[in-house]
Amino acid sequence: MREVFFPAGLSTGIGSLPHDDPDEAALFALDAHPKLPAAPSLPRRSATEGMVAQAAWGIPGVMVLEDGSLLVDAAERTVPDRRRLGFAGIVSVALALSERGELVGEPEIEITGIPEKDADGRSIADAALDAVIEALDSMPRARRSDPDAVAEAARRAVRSAVGSAWNKKPMCHVHVLTV
Repeated sequence: MREVFFPAGLSTGIGSLPHDDPDEAALFALDAHPKLPAAPSLPRRSATEGMVAQAAWGIPGVMVLEDGSLLVDAAERTVPDRRRLGFAGIVSVALALSERGELVGEPEIEITGIPEKDADGRSIADAALDAVIEALDSMPRARRSDPDAVAEAARRAVRSAVGSAWNKKPMCHVHVLTV
């Protein structure tokens, strides 16, 4: 077997080859592109090397079976979370606080799977932003220095605001950075 040095950061090739033998596939890939490393999939060799099966490796609650099919544990959060995301969407909030609990800059709000505007034409993202700011303003200053307390207050406020605007309470992730 020949050895070839590939420096860090070099581009790579991906994809499937119609080979059954991994050594033949590797030689084929190296002969075709000697300076482009590749780790080709060989779905003819094994169903577990198919695109879906390979993409599923490592996902919590998903097991790849020998025939390449997937077994999803319904008790894992994967399935309920995906159902909930599909039904009610998600709001991500990122905010920065000083060590004294003061807001540094404006919080960032990202909505996914939620309409941009409510029935009255008001931006749902703006309603979420207002809810975060109101929640922080209503917290005692000492409590605002606790990132977990801030995150929970913001999460509850956003879920309530979006629930009022859309009649669905989305998943909500709040990231608090103390600077």
